[in-house]
Amino acid sequence: MALYDVKDLGLARRYVTVSVNPAGRITELIEKPQNPKTTLIATCVYILPKTALPRISEYVGRGIGNDEPGRFMEWLCKHEAVYGYMLQGYWRDIGSIETYRETDSFVKRRIAYSTKSQGRLQPSMKCERKPFFECSGALV
Repeated sequence: MALYDVKDLGLARRYVTVSVNPAGRITELIEKPQNPKTTLIATCVYILPKTALPRISEYVGRGIGNDEPGRFMEWLCKHEAVYGYMLQGYWRDIGSIETYRETDSFVKRRIAYSTKSQGRLQPSMKCERKPFFECSGALV
């Protein structure tokens, strides 16, 4: 599970807050808490092993609810070891039209495109980050 520190308890109320132990194992997830204890949140980026896929059917079959992915992860953490990965740098939520527009505006201000070169736009800012997870040739 990808985690991010929003550094604002008021903002943390809008997300799934997360507590982890020193090994990085998630010990608690709370969906949109009224009084968050932490500013560490889940970003709705999950990498599940193939062995965890039957748990999705089990969860849905129990009728617990399937409209929020954070609820499934909250349930999964009670049944299996789930670990967090801290995202560094820039992260934005685009779960509402307002936050999508804010993010779109931010990206447009930050990335300037040069004139057309060889029939396509060339970004003037390149991403040099390496993937944080590699498995069977897939980079995430």
